[in-house]
Amino acid sequence: MCQTFIPPTILESLARNGVESAVSSIQQSTISRRGRTPRIEMPQTAIPRHEHKTSEIIVYDCEGTWKQRVTEVLSTTGMREASPISPSISTGGPAAIGGPSQAQISAKNAMEHVRFARDFLEQYMDRKGIDGQGGTIHVNVNFGDRYNNAFWDGDELTMGTGDNRVFTDFSKSLDVISHEMAHGLVQFISPLEYVGESGALNEHFADVFGSAVQAYKRMQEGLEHDWVIGNEIMGPDLYGETLRSMESPGTAYNHRLLGHDPQPAHYADRYTGTEDRGGVHINSGIMNKAFTLVAKRVGFRAAGLIWFAGLQRLWPTACFDDAKVMIVESAREKEKANRLVRDEQLTNLTQVVRSAFAEVGV
Repeated sequence: MCQTFIPPTILESLARNGVESAVSSIQQSTISRRGRTPRIEMPQTAIPRHEHKTSEIIVYDCEGTWKQRVTEVLSTTGMREASPISPSISTGGPAAIGGPSQAQISAKNAMEHVRFARDFLEQYMDRKGIDGQGGTIHVNVNFGDRYNNAFWDGDELTMGTGDNRVFTDFSKSLDVISHEMAHGLVQFISPLEYVGESGALNEHFADVFGSAVQAYKRMQEGLEHDWVIGNEIMGPDLYGETLRSMESPGTAYNHRLLGHDPQPAHYADRYTGTEDRGGVHINSGIMNKAFTLVAKRVGFRAAGLIWFAGLQRLWPTACFDDAKVMIVESAREKEKANRLVRDEQLTNLTQVVRSAFAEVGV
């Protein structure tokens, strides 16, 4: 199951309003795994801690085709890890004369963002890569023809360059890349089924991780963060809009091409239909708001560590109430053990978390 950054409801709205590239993006979602490298199963036995290694990152240029891993253009192996755009990163053509090509720029940006998110995982969550064992992270850029999406497909990250009308290059956004990497984290930590409330939790944890990485890069705390998802890849036709507001679900967009943001901010108003796989992107806003309420009170790092600990306790069919119970329990244990930060405002940490869930009706 490909977990895409742009919700299907948005692509469908764009298609209905005459955006041609949205049509091909929708069609491609059903065949995106054709012609790709066969899946490499991760080892099932745990690697001893002293053998854990930092994940290698390999970036491929799909050369505008609908195939993954077409041409390797960047890797963290050897000297290439410290290398910006260089003659070795080449897809041929005029780039050597007129400067770097779009594919070269995409590869460089993707490498920078994936490496930052990988290092954030290691330094602040004590986790070696997406799989927890230092496995290689495969990244595809320049995927498809004006492909308006990015996705994690169970094995690797893949990003389109957009049509530069509604969306721009997905590779330039740390928010997008961290979000899709987080779907991989969920897959290996607690594989929440991608449907209904468990699927909305999957999207929620991806939004939390993406926001936490971005806030760390900007050296921001909860009160300073913009709390929006997707604003970095909005094209000229959608300038000023965004995909989701974690702080104020339902306010991210209201546009003739997109329609109106359907996210509810309270559980009583949750979506119960069948679109968007039972509202995986739509209902994630409820849990997102709970997280923002906590992060504003106790900071991104404390809130993030509590949510990460809660994720590790969940199971594939977990619902919102299950997540609340596990996240509150994680807060209680960390508060009792004084394992976050020594600050008087965190003495009521458990109550802060519980009250946030009560505010959103969970």
